[in-house]
Amino acid sequence: MNARPIIDAIVSLLSPPACVGCRKRISADEAPLCSVCHAKFEDEKAAFEACLHGKSAPSPLGEEFAAEIYLAAYSPSKAGKDVIADKMAYAMKNGRSRELYSFIARQLAAKLYMTAVDGRKMPGDDELKELSERYDYIIPLPRSKKNARKYGVDQSVQLSGRISEITGIPAFEAMKNTSSSIQHELSAEERAANAGSSVGFAKTGYTELIKDKSILLIDDVVTTGSSVKAAAALLSGAFSITLLAPFKTTNIK
Repeated sequence: MNARPIIDAIVSLLSPPACVGCRKRISADEAPLCSVCHAKFEDEKAAFEACLHGKSAPSPLGEEFAAEIYLAAYSPSKAGKDVIADKMAYAMKNGRSRELYSFIARQLAAKLYMTAVDGRKMPGDDELKELSERYDYIIPLPRSKKNARKYGVDQSVQLSGRISEITGIPAFEAMKNTSSSIQHELSAEERAANAGSSVGFAKTGYTELIKDKSILLIDDVVTTGSSVKAAAALLSGAFSITLLAPFKTTNIK
C-alpha cells in the first residue's frame, strides 16, 4: 500500500501549503501556485517564447544537443520584482516541495512531448508515457557536494526523479560533481574552467552504459551553459542528448 497520499493529506491539513509566488495560503489542489500567480507564470513563459524567436533570443548552446527545452527566463536584472519564475527557481534551490518539483517536471515533460512528438495539443498522462519509447535515460547534472549539503537538496536529482515518475523513463545519477566552488560567484571564464574539471562519471562502466543511447540531461537553471556543455562532452558517446531545464538566465526587456 502506498502511504504517500495519506501522509500528504495529513501534512496538508496540519500545515496548508503557501503559493510559491505570493506566499498566500492555498489548498493542496492548487499548490504550488495560486490561480493569479499561475496566470502570471504563463505570461512569463509566453514572453520567454517570444524572446526565443526574436532578435534578443539566447544563442543555442551548440550542436552537442539535439534540442534545448526551457520553460521561462530567470532574470537577475529583475531582482526584487514580482517575477514568478525567479521565485520558483529560488524555491527549487532551497527546498524539497514535492508539489513544486512535480509541477515543473510535468510542464517540462509536456513541452518535450510537444517538441519531439506532437505540437498540436497538450499531452495527457498516457501521451507522456510515450516518451519512454524515445528516450533511454534521464541523467541529472548534479549539484556540488558543498551546495547539496548547504541547502539539503540537489534540485536536478529531485527534478529527474519526478520526470521519471511522469514519463516512465529510467533516471539515474550517472555523474558526480567534485567542485568546491559556487558557480554563481564565478566569472564566465572561471565557470567554464571549473565545470570542465569538476564533472565526471559516478562509477566506472557508465561510458558503455550510455553509449548510443538517447539521453535527457536535466539542469535547473542554465546561465553560461558551461556546466551542461561539460556534461555533454562527458556523454559524447550517446546517440543524442536533449537538455531539459526549467529556467535559462535571460534578461527580457
